Amino acid sequence: MELAYFSPLPDDRSGISAYSVELLRYLELFYNITLIYDNPDKVNESVKNRYKVISFNEFSPKNFDRLLYNMGNNIEFHANIYQTAIKNPGIVILHDFFLSGFMSNYNKIDPNFNIQDEIFYSHSYKGLTEFFLNSYDVFAKHYPINRRIIENSYGIITHTEKSLELAEFYYQNRDFLTHIPHLRASIIPDKQTAKKILSLQDKTIFCVFGLIEPNKMHKEILYAWNESLKNDKNAVLIYASGTTNDEYFLNLKDFVKANSIKNIIFTNWLDNNEYHMYQSACDVSIQLRASDNGEASGALLDCFNYENLVISNYSNFKDYTLYIDNIYELKFALKTCLNNNQNIVKNAKNLIITKHNPLSCTSQIRDLIEKSYKNSNKLKVHKSRVLLDISAIAREDLKTGIARVVLQELNAILKISHMLVEPIYFDQRDGKKGYFYAGDFIASRHAIPFKNYTSTEVDIRDGDIFYGIDFPIFYKFPLFESAVYEAYKIGFFDKLKSKKTKIYFKIHDILPITSPQFFPYHACELHLQWIETIRKIDPFLIATSQKTKNDLEQYGFNKIKIIPLGSNFTELKVRHIKFKNRTFLAVGTIEERKAQKAIVNTFLRLQNEGIEANLIIVGKLGRVDEDFKEFLCKKHKNIKYLKFVSDRFLCSLYSSTEAIIAASYDEGYGLPMVEASYYGACIIARDIPVFRDILGENATYFKDDISLYETIKNYKSKKTNRQIGITWEYTAREILKLIKEDL
Repeated sequence: MELAYFSPLPDDRSGISAYSVELLRYLELFYNITLIYDNPDKVNESVKNRYKVISFNEFSPKNFDRLLYNMGNNIEFHANIYQTAIKNPGIVILHDFFLSGFMSNYNKIDPNFNIQDEIFYSHSYKGLTEFFLNSYDVFAKHYPINRRIIENSYGIITHTEKSLELAEFYYQNRDFLTHIPHLRASIIPDKQTAKKILSLQDKTIFCVFGLIEPNKMHKEILYAWNESLKNDKNAVLIYASGTTNDEYFLNLKDFVKANSIKNIIFTNWLDNNEYHMYQSACDVSIQLRASDNGEASGALLDCFNYENLVISNYSNFKDYTLYIDNIYELKFALKTCLNNNQNIVKNAKNLIITKHNPLSCTSQIRDLIEKSYKNSNKLKVHKSRVLLDISAIAREDLKTGIARVVLQELNAILKISHMLVEPIYFDQRDGKKGYFYAGDFIASRHAIPFKNYTSTEVDIRDGDIFYGIDFPIFYKFPLFESAVYEAYKIGFFDKLKSKKTKIYFKIHDILPITSPQFFPYHACELHLQWIETIRKIDPFLIATSQKTKNDLEQYGFNKIKIIPLGSNFTELKVRHIKFKNRTFLAVGTIEERKAQKAIVNTFLRLQNEGIEANLIIVGKLGRVDEDFKEFLCKKHKNIKYLKFVSDRFLCSLYSSTEAIIAASYDEGYGLPMVEASYYGACIIARDIPVFRDILGENATYFKDDISLYETIKNYKSKKTNRQIGITWEYTAREILKLIKEDL
């Protein structure tokens, strides 16, 4: 069977090159192998004498039965491999789970490559937003950008268990990875002979193997050596490698010179024989990483194989190394490492013999190749994605409390979720009704300078999750008034169910049904239609309060979980405002249900009685009589109406006023009160069940409009810096947790 093998090859300065030489010796037992390489003339003669080597221009997939790619971060060695792999599916040995380093340079190879497109493809809006907010160096440490090569493969091999953890973290799925250990043939080192050849026979040799660069923490190792063993004439520290970062390397040498450190050796690049000579001579190896992003470490396994004691911070190898949890422990470890640590060395050697046997590892690779080609299905990174229905705010931000809730929750989910989240909205285009991706809305809302988002009709996929986060009833839209009802009529939810989709709806309240007197004449009818449609869909419901849950249970729903709303505005610096007189605050859409008229009457009465107390009302004008609208728009001595304010200014009002007044006759939640509590405000609230449920003992309650006057007149602030409430990030995590548990 003909196999095309893609990899760096000797004499490339790459650990993958050395890995391939070892793997090929065993892989040739199962396949006729042809090596695909950028420039065959530059390949080491020993390799060319053993295998056929052709260029990428000569390669044709139809001439081979199997394709095996080695993928790492070095753009010089892997650019053509990557281009070929995404066009011709095969098996990929993913030596680095993070390909962000490779992607940062790929535009030099492919002028049509757009890093923003690649980030969006791998990490959606969350990744793209972080890309624009941070330097690429910072961003690249947190986002692997590897989805495209994975989803254009039949199988992915990783050598590290850390990669499995990372796959679970970023994609909630590790099934697309197959863990096969890095192969190593066991050897018996002759340390004394090697030390003699290096003229170091009377020394305890400490070595650092691997490319000299910041992530390997060579600077930190040097600092620790300077504070521990620099004056030990029997010890020597050898940096057994070269570098591609000349500035970093020169800084190390300058530090050695400035601190008069005599017992340090820097080698040049080592050929294979030289490398193994230093491994044989080494007593203690120091192998560190600033961050572990799933890279395979052949050097670490070589240290185990050559029976070196290894000082390491690799969490997956705690049982086989002298493990240090932080860099501050290194100085002590260097001084004491040779004291009774031979069992660690024996355990590490046994690991090589039992888990990294070359024939066993290669057989596992062969088995995966054959199994994957038998199926010939491209991999899927995401088991599921969340279709987030934001139909109302995507059409028009009504600046109501619910609209603000939806935006805050949407932002929190996009911020924290590594699940693939696709905001969608119901619309009609060219006479066709359906759900469409809301990429244009998200990009404009978050000021993302990115144009290649998706705004096409939603394509339903197996395993999708539908989450109706919004309040999708439009009183003024002539084509349809309920997105859910219209979507149900055209069979959208039947299609979801045929794809085994989980369906969730957030129900903020059903007040138009339970308190119809406060809403437009047809609101009750529309909400009954909406609730009946949801009953037919039979989803899982998320209620924001016990009251809403109770109301829903009265209408026969039983799959309900309460997840309270968040109460913070993200990263807002609040400015304290000094008021001359006691000043109270009322926040919410101006409507009969919220009883702002009763609050105003109370403050007018206080003014008439010569009691100094001011009122600030914040909220858009809603369903209220014209006389009251005119009153609010006029100037008054102790009452000020603000139609719209920024979130920052609203938080300043929360923290600076005497108390916030919640006088609603009925509510589904009462977000302004919870927000105000979060910022240390005091609450005066009508004594209704939902406020008791949400606020508990953290409020002063009044029974009716008459008692409101006495409460305000005699009120004494109990202001505190204590924050009450939860964050939107917590709310988002609880929702995502519920969704994941149900998968």
